[in-house]
Amino acid sequence: MEPFEESLAFAPSDTFAPTSDEFSIYTHAPKSRLFVLVLFLSYTVIFALFTGFVREKLEEPDSLPQVFLIMGDPQITSLVYYLVCGSAWLLALAVLVYFLYSVIDIWGLEVWVSPRQIRVINSITGQHFKRLTGVGTLDMEEIEELRPAPMATRIFGPSSQLRFSPVDRVEQLIQTIVVHAKNAKIAD
Repeated sequence: MEPFEESLAFAPSDTFAPTSDEFSIYTHAPKSRLFVLVLFLSYTVIFALFTGFVREKLEEPDSLPQVFLIMGDPQITSLVYYLVCGSAWLLALAVLVYFLYSVIDIWGLEVWVSPRQIRVINSITGQHFKRLTGVGTLDMEEIEELRPAPMATRIFGPSSQLRFSPVDRVEQLIQTIVVHAKNAKIAD
């Protein structure tokens, strides 16, 4: 008798077939996660520098550009200058919030698929911001429509909707959903 002959050995005919309740988990690739994080951190530095620049310009009302000095009335000139600077800062803030949302989406997204159910989970926000992050659960027989798109795939059920950004191996994920969701139709 050879050593370890009987310990945890299996016959070649044995298979590791998944049970019907096992989930396959799809997430974003590590390179995508790292790229979005570096992009967010870089833009955060740029945003901080831009905020300092805008603050300095607003503290020195005498350093107005020549375009604004042509307007004549100093009060209207200052008001327009403050509105332009404020609008530019709000636009930069909106881009920062979008990058933050991207980091939360890409780092936290998990799509769990089994033959019976699909779950979209965000491990960072949990069930908070459900409408914004698209998290939720649908049984496969409840899926009515599947809308794959370059920016986000939407899955529609009778009472709810799931949404997720393109994860790694998204084609395989969509194919798995189509195979198990018999009533689903794919919209273009």
